[in-house]
Amino acid sequence: MAGGARDGTTGGTRRRDHIAGLDVQKPVDDGWDRVTAASPDSTFREGLDVRDEARVEAAISAVRDRYGRIDALVNAAGVGGGGPAHELASEEWDRVVDINLKGSFLVAKHVLRAMVEQAAGSIVHLASVEGLEGMSGSLPYNASKGGVVLMTKNMALDYGGLGIRVNCLCPGLIETPLTALLNQEPLRAVRE
Repeated sequence: MAGGARDGTTGGTRRRDHIAGLDVQKPVDDGWDRVTAASPDSTFREGLDVRDEARVEAAISAVRDRYGRIDALVNAAGVGGGGPAHELASEEWDRVVDINLKGSFLVAKHVLRAMVEQAAGSIVHLASVEGLEGMSGSLPYNASKGGVVLMTKNMALDYGGLGIRVNCLCPGLIETPLTALLNQEPLRAVRE
């Protein structure tokens, strides 16, 4: 199961498996279409806002009903945003933290219910190197991704003895259709 499965990147890693993708937006390229075309009976896609616990719970229940179990979750929900603390609107803080941290928690919470019953499973949360090191101008993003790192550590401790692995990846910037919308000048400087 992949959250943040907009372009099929996380959802299409193993085509022989059943794949469920949950994302608030429609795909920005044909990545998901490629995954679905390869195995139409083995894919499930649901559009939802990860901040809406009732919708998250319903979507995960639908995945369990369709496939019988959930063996893995790639929890990749995330949005950017920020600015200096003294200029940051509390609504912007709430939006970023609610999607990146609370949304990741809600998806994991309901997937973990299935995994605890199965006494097996694997969760990979996608955080960010910014959640470890920070970066100027990205306060709510950095704080939320740092929270994902600590949430992962706690979940690993809480569920490891039950046969459930919980890990976290903290990548730098990943080139996707979404990041193509960003100002390219700073990205060129990073590449060089």
